[in-house]
Amino acid sequence: MEKKLRKAPFPFPLLLERHLWIEHPKLYDREIPSWAGERIRQHSKSIDPDALELLIQYAGDSLYAVHNEIEKLILYVGDRLKITAEDVAALAGFAREHTIFDLQAAIGKADLPRALRILKHLLTVQRQSLIILTMLTRYFTVLLKLAQLRKRNTQELSKITGINAFFIPEYLAALQQFPLKAIVQALDILYQADARIKRSGENAEGVLTEAVIAIIRNAKGQQ
Repeated sequence: MEKKLRKAPFPFPLLLERHLWIEHPKLYDREIPSWAGERIRQHSKSIDPDALELLIQYAGDSLYAVHNEIEKLILYVGDRLKITAEDVAALAGFAREHTIFDLQAAIGKADLPRALRILKHLLTVQRQSLIILTMLTRYFTVLLKLAQLRKRNTQELSKITGINAFFIPEYLAALQQFPLKAIVQALDILYQADARIKRSGENAEGVLTEAVIAIIRNAKGQQ
């Protein structure tokens, strides 16, 4: 850019000669997560990898939007040093009729009609199929851990899973609906759904609807 300006018509060469020039090249999309992570570290905080991924998915590739979301997150978490995926999703869900957490809760209760209503709303209003996939995969990954550790106390489970202790009872209640085999099947269903949307370009709403139906029906079939 500097070379181009030196060859540009007056007054650009003169301005370049007499004034400080600082060039800020546009970041590639793959560089935005590192940029966001560094901004968060400047606030003396850290962010979970899946929370960072969720943040970028919500904010998009605009550095201005990412910066604004980071500033809101810093205020939201207060004195806590680590930002979690729950923080990102909860903040993004303010002033919305339904959030991804409502969908998780409906699935955790194996309430198919409610889960499908919330899913349709999320896809219609937010159109964030990949965020839904990311959070549901994380949800069942946590359930998988809890299925093997449920005898420990709430604080221990919170520390191991990274889930706020307040939400641990809700996750444990979901284990009444989802035995270990159903959890593993749910993760496989979500993996296949992710591949169908990303690689095959199939309709996200149709794929996710099929996935939620299969997950809940598998769980009910094993009770």
